[in-house]
Amino acid sequence: MLYAGPVVPEPQKMVLEERREKLLSNFEANTLIFCAFGSECVLKKDQFQELVLGLELTGLPFLVALKPPMGAQTIESALPEGFQERVNDN
Repeated sequence: MLYAGPVVPEPQKMVLEERREKLLSNFEANTLIFCAFGSECVLKKDQFQELVLGLELTGLPFLVALKPPMGAQTIESALPEGFQERVNDN
């Protein structure tokens, strides 16, 4: 068999770090979205904003691990207006 593209690895059977375990234990199983594109992927600002707005529209809690989009110094500066206030848990 010849694989092309990313191959999903077997799930690891190691224990989670305590801080990650504590964070994830706040959510029921299969209710948290995790989005990561890897260290080589840098989105355009409009792509980045569409992605995070789409995650917001799911109505589910989510974690996003992305680099700042092209032309932005920080993630926060690239977020759509009012996004943080709408999705903050505080």
